[in-house]
Amino acid sequence: KLIGRSRAETRLRLLEVAAMFSEFHGWLADDLGDTAEGRRRSEQALQFAEASGNENLSAYILMRMSQQAQLSGDRGMVEPLAAAAMRRGPSGRVTGRVLAATAQQRAFGYALDRNEGKALDSWDHACRIITDTRETEDDPFHLADYCSTPYLMAQRGLILATLGRYEEALDAYTDALVSWPSEYRREHGLQFARQAQIAVSAGHIDRALSSVTSAMRIERETHSRRIMRLVDIVLDAMPNTKDVQELREMTTR
Repeated sequence: KLIGRSRAETRLRLLEVAAMFSEFHGWLADDLGDTAEGRRRSEQALQFAEASGNENLSAYILMRMSQQAQLSGDRGMVEPLAAAAMRRGPSGRVTGRVLAATAQQRAFGYALDRNEGKALDSWDHACRIITDTRETEDDPFHLADYCSTPYLMAQRGLILATLGRYEEALDAYTDALVSWPSEYRREHGLQFARQAQIAVSAGHIDRALSSVTSAMRIERETHSRRIMRLVDIVLDAMPNTKDVQELREMTTR
């Protein structure tokens, strides 16, 4: 209603704000485990962003929709949605961080398609973009500020694990988690859970126990369903030892 009552010169800015609120609502839904609501809110956010004419915001939301496809298991849409976001790049109105986040997300889509060459090339492209990106960009919303070197290293681990290269994936996660920014606490827990899952696949059960314990500690602080969902998958995949039984009991308290 506010958009309808506003003057033309104000309307575009209000549409941007509406897009940001809808996108954030979608992220919250994802974190609470309601992936259907997350997708619905992101679709709404994209409609607002497109109407506002903000190319950077549209590209960011398309990248987030690719992440949601990954989260919900809709693997066929991961790469196409990331590719749609990348196509906004030539406009010159998409920031380096959004482009880098999109390139690494497209790399994961290629990994799902078992295209190792394109996956690693796209990840390298993301790193080059970050290297060439100014610390402060002209973006009032600071979109994809989380896309830093530690984040890209963690994503490399996920890409390598998807390609079945588990030992290299664990090395990438080790490098990422050592220097993980403290302000991204939920993502820190999610990366520990992913590291644990990869450690199980590589047969390193002790390492998996250490990582999943760290993930559970953060989940208790943040109440993130994304973390807990992955923790449950990891525990189900581990041998039913006394340590694992104790961790399972902790998840039900």
